[in-house]
Amino acid sequence: MPIPTPPAHHAPQPTPPFKARTRSFEYAQHLAARPVDVMPFLTATGERAWAKDWNPLVLLPESGPEGEGAVFTTPDTCWVCTEFSAPEAGRPARITYAHFTPGRDVTTIHITLEPEGRGGTLARIRYAWTGLDPEGNAFVAQHTPARFARDMRDWETALNAALKRR
Repeated sequence: MPIPTPPAHHAPQPTPPFKARTRSFEYAQHLAARPVDVMPFLTATGERAWAKDWNPLVLLPESGPEGEGAVFTTPDTCWVCTEFSAPEAGRPARITYAHFTPGRDVTTIHITLEPEGRGGTLARIRYAWTGLDPEGNAFVAQHTPARFARDMRDWETALNAALKRR
């Protein structure tokens, strides 16, 4: 007598792995001050002078000037300044931030500041967003070239106004 073959067992299919979406854009701004004078406006507290509703909580340093290694928070987001170097020997000033919003994204912001004309600065700003889950990927997808350019023009206008008031 033949041995009956058991019915086929359908093993559960593995969930497809999450694929993070990333997007990066760069913009050049023309600022009305020298790089060394622009740098203080690109710290957590310095940005208060020109960025509407910007009010971070600085955790490090507890006092004194902010720079490389500074850690601060904004609602739902933790920021770290990973580079803050003044211009030297023909090298542009460089500022880099990384920020993490749990359940959404990791973003890096790279800024270089080079002298331009008589007392001005050419600022090159590059943002890179990476989604951490499907909701984060949707957030990344909202960043279009047109939206980024508009945001950077607004930033340039506000920062130049603050630089003129100093």
